[in-house]
Amino acid sequence: MSTVADPKILFSEFGRKLGIPDLALDENNAIRLSFDDIVIDAQYNPEKKHLVLLSILGDFPATNNAEIYANLLEVNLAGLLVGSGAVGLDRQESRLIYVDHLSFEGLSQESFEEFFRKSVNVAEAWRNLIASPEFNSTSSSSMPPPDEEFASLRV
Repeated sequence: MSTVADPKILFSEFGRKLGIPDLALDENNAIRLSFDDIVIDAQYNPEKKHLVLLSILGDFPATNNAEIYANLLEVNLAGLLVGSGAVGLDRQESRLIYVDHLSFEGLSQESFEEFFRKSVNVAEAWRNLIASPEFNSTSSSSMPPPDEEFASLRV
């Protein structure tokens, strides 16, 4: 049986490296961090021993354009296949949300910090992608042909 990393220690050390000496989860085991213009909300679940991370990517107005949703689903699948989280649609708020999770079982400090670095980069890449004219195009020519490898999708 592997050991479970202590979130207090992980966040404290991460905060020390970021120059935030008192970095810690709040009374709800949650935290909000901002990296440039990317805001990351995370909540630790002590029963499941994992952290759920999310970042609001931006508005996604309702549309009848099936191609935009198809593009979103196609790139989202690629992200799931390579283990870089997923994007979901909050229909009530008309916005896209990036989400990922991290198990604390056997977790090292280095892996914990890498998870945050990767998550910020992925959230930023998603933001750039959904803002691009190619993504919002009604033409499918902006997306890779169906026979290309999943890894070639823009994640």
